[in-house]
Formats: sequence, structure tokens, C-alpha cells
Amino acid sequence: MVKTTKTTKTEKVTKSEFKLSKEPYDAAIPKGFNFDTFKALKKKNFKDEALYYEHRAFEMKFKAEKFEAQAEEIRKLGSPSERRKKKQIIKLQSKMDELKEQLSAQGIDVEALLAEKK
Repeated sequence: MVKTTKTTKTEKVTKSEFKLSKEPYDAAIPKGFNFDTFKALKKKNFKDEALYYEHRAFEMKFKAEKFEAQAEEIRKLGSPSERRKKKQIIKLQSKMDELKEQLSAQGIDVEALLAEKK
């Protein structure tokens, strides 16, 4: 790990300091690593060169999956303006469901009220 101050030296990282998780930074960053005080890990920070490449491969897989999911969502939802409208509809629908539950809890027939408005 490399601290941002110039007075510190690079510390080597061993495989035992790593933990596996679905998040790439949990899997590749040793305990206590803080992005505010340390620069990104580089090849020279690893004792084993293979471990560095495993770290990079895992990181790239995670990013690729994230981009694929984002592309799929965009295909489903359409243009940016359509996505905003659909997100707004979902938000309003959840509020409507909440209101229905509150009114039902008070004993009011929500379906009858909605049928009258049509």
C-alpha cells in the first residue's frame, strides 16, 4: 500500500490479508485500507505478481457485469427521458400503494372510491 504522504514506504501485501466477497474492493483491499489515505494498489504493492493479476481480473469481471446490467436496463427502459418518466411512475405507484394500505386500515373501501372517479 502506498500512503499519499511522501515520507512513507510501500508495504507489501500478502494473500492472507485478503478476503473474498462479491465486491471487488472487499476482495482485493487489505484490512484497514482507506481510499482517502492510500493511493490505488499497483503491481509493485503485491508480493506475488499472480495475485495482482487475479485482483485485476476480478475487478474487470465486476465492472463488466455492472456495465452489462446497465445496458440491459437501458434496453428495457428506453431513452433518458423515458427512464425518468418510468422511475417517476414507479415512485408514484409505491406512494399510491401506501395510501391504499392506510385507507384500508381505517376501514375505507379504496376500490369503491377509485371506481367512482372513473
